[in-house]
Amino acid sequence: MADYREEMYLEMARSVEKALNILMDAQKKCEELHFAPTETEKDL
Repeated sequence: MADYREEMYLEMARSVEKALNILMDAQKKCEELHFAPTETEKDL
């Protein structure tokens, strides 16, 4: 009986980890876009 609970917990933990990685990647990309120099700043 405990086997299915352990499997459910592991599946949930894996899914949460994937979701966190997706969110961290999105945050990193947004930060890179936000702090990237604009075209006028590149010309200076």
